Amino acid sequence: VLRLMAACERRVAELSDALTPSNLTQLQQWLLWWEEEQGASSALAQPLRARCAAAMQGADVREGHHLSRLQASVGRALEGLGVPHASESTLASGYSLDFVLGAGGPAAVSSAAVSSAAESSAAESSAAESS
Repeated sequence: VLRLMAACERRVAELSDALTPSNLTQLQQWLLWWEEEQGASSALAQPLRARCAAAMQGADVREGHHLSRLQASVGRALEGLGVPHASESTLASGYSLDFVLGAGGPAAVSSAAVSSAAESSAAESSAAESS
């Protein structure tokens, strides 16, 4: 796997002058995954890495993005519980968070982490409508 990644990085470096902002954004997403999630290091040159980060920071992550039904349901559940939150926040690193909770600092919560709250809220709504 490491040889394949090294070959991919060499090819990306060769093509770096032709990369579009969209390409750079996708490359930044890969770098985040590769380094932060996999614990591996990348051999991409710093100037190219800086272009990737700049493209991600300049991108409108909401453009073309549609909330899933689950994410919308989680948002409604958080509102129903009175939990202060922001939706679709982007960190300086480029990570996009579905939700940031509370006013005392960002606590990243994925849709999956609070899906049970949304399911409970939906179940309670259905039960209340049935009564």
